Amino acid sequence: MVLRLADTLAMGLRDTNDLLHAAGLAASYPTAAVDSVDLAPYRAVVDRLLASHEPYPGMVLDGHFTVLAANRPCRVLFGSDLVGVNFVRDALAKPAAAEGIVNWPEVAWAGVDRLRRQHRLSPFDVELGRLVTLAENALTGVPRPEPTGEPLVCPWFRVGEQVVRTVAMVARFDHPADTTLDELRVELLYPMDEAAEQFFRSAARHPRSGQRLEATDATAEVDGCGEGVEVAVAEAASLDEPDALDQPEAKVVAFVRGYFQSPPGLGSTR
Repeated sequence: MVLRLADTLAMGLRDTNDLLHAAGLAASYPTAAVDSVDLAPYRAVVDRLLASHEPYPGMVLDGHFTVLAANRPCRVLFGSDLVGVNFVRDALAKPAAAEGIVNWPEVAWAGVDRLRRQHRLSPFDVELGRLVTLAENALTGVPRPEPTGEPLVCPWFRVGEQVVRTVAMVARFDHPADTTLDELRVELLYPMDEAAEQFFRSAARHPRSGQRLEATDATAEVDGCGEGVEVAVAEAASLDEPDALDQPEAKVVAFVRGYFQSPPGLGSTR
């Protein structure tokens, strides 16, 4: 009965376990660490997806919108130290984020809507509730834009003097039986137009040695953003030094988010 109720409410596996505990029952779904041996085959799938998505940006988020891994093109848009960033706490709640997104109000409000929708599906997630409140408070005084009639709210990045228009999709594992896999989301950005296509391909032609993240010795390596592609951002801002990433006109630290655009329940994307 409890499992049927959770399924009817479309609750996540972690919240289903909490519901079972509240009813005095044992949890039905295990929770493996993301770097565990048990999840190694699934990490390898994600690694391959991120690698094959290049030269376009791709990243992995957990259920609280914290970046777990990313491919090198993410450096073009987000600068260094991307892994470990929480896109609500470290980006949406900071006014500087608005400087990196041309259509910031539309993207930010779409992000709040996605957070609220996810929290409705995970009502026992206290941390997610805190993030919703934080995001709502951050947008106090930012009017919600009128609908544009477009099917998606696509993020337009400001990189130097250039505007990079993107479209996003979110990939996920279908019908997982582990709470960690249930919460993983692979955020994939694509170019919306020819200018964005050329921007990403130009960045790919000037790679620098990449730093890689290793979950365990048993896992495939994932490109991090420690020493990834930085030259494209410098070029876009007409700057020649790696320190250009630290300049306001070159570094985009934004609550980006085309990943706030897609409706849930579309097979392996949402």
